[in-house]
Amino acid sequence: MENIKTPGVGVTCICNTGSPIRHLLDVVICPQCNRELRLSEETRKNLWIKYLRRNGPRKPMDIPLVQKSGEGDKDACQAVVAYMALKYYGINASKEEFFARCETAGKGNHALSWGVLKGAASYGLYAWLISGHPYELIGYGDVMEKEGLTEDAAREKVKRLIKECEENERTELFTNVEERVIISKFIDAKAAVLIPTLEWTENENHSVVVTNIWEGYVYYNDPNDEKQCKMDMNYFFRLWQNEKTDYDIIVISDKKIDFDEINERE
Repeated sequence: MENIKTPGVGVTCICNTGSPIRHLLDVVICPQCNRELRLSEETRKNLWIKYLRRNGPRKPMDIPLVQKSGEGDKDACQAVVAYMALKYYGINASKEEFFARCETAGKGNHALSWGVLKGAASYGLYAWLISGHPYELIGYGDVMEKEGLTEDAAREKVKRLIKECEENERTELFTNVEERVIISKFIDAKAAVLIPTLEWTENENHSVVVTNIWEGYVYYNDPNDEKQCKMDMNYFFRLWQNEKTDYDIIVISDKKIDFDEINERE
């Protein structure tokens, strides 16, 4: 773990590629080498003072919480949280209709990221997948088991959904080196609904919707919980930024957004 003291708001990784990383968090992930950096306590304090003087406390995104409805949603966490994005943007659609457009399948309505992008875009929204491997699925066991498909059928479905996302002007796929999300900046701008994938248990990942990040905590909607949740920020980032989750985050907005412009805002 690097502990780098910087005089301003930029953190430069020892890989020394690209510009200093601007951030309000005490943990920064270098987009070039994925090294985890830490701001010094002095720098972090100065950043917060500067931020508070300029903006006051960060206001959360008022994203409606939608819970799973029993066994029929057991494997649909990513589709359920994306449905929260539809509600946030005032789209009147039933959850069942949205699931159909996402091509969820199996008894638990198993959802694939590319299907969720396709479903969101079908309502006129813009959707992005940022991932370590946005053009491939790391392991087909879940799809085969939860959707009752052969390996060939699972591969064909994933291949088709990826192709449809590539051809859709409202959906885009990026690696986590090509594009990145500074959560605090996106929350400040109310720019998009952020859906990271977290390492939840030894055998299962889970998706949530971030509503705020403030004073060392990430606040989020969990489709398995009836109230808003919060988690230590550093722990949250460890659950998200790792090989098991493939660094996945889905971003949904009602407009085309410029990631760099949002990330670089003061």
